[in-house]
Amino acid sequence: MVQPKNKHLIDLRFLEGPRSRWKEFRSVLSIANEFIYGFRRLHFVGPCVTFFGSARFQEDHPYYEAAR
Repeated sequence: MVQPKNKHLIDLRFLEGPRSRWKEFRSVLSIANEFIYGFRRLHFVGPCVTFFGSARFQEDHPYYEAAR
C-alpha cells in the first residue's frame, strides 16, 4: 500500500466542501481497501485481540493504567 506523503492533506479534503460523486466513490473504495487490507493481515495472525481507538489519555490516567 502506498502511503501519502502528507496524511494531513487527505484529511483536509473533507473540509473543502462537496466533491463529485466519482471522487466520493474513489474515497469510499480507498477506505474499504484499507479495512480489507487490515483485516486480511489479522486473519493470518491467528487468535488475537485488536484495539481500535486513539491515544487520548495521559500515561497517569486510570484508564491508561488499567489497559496495561
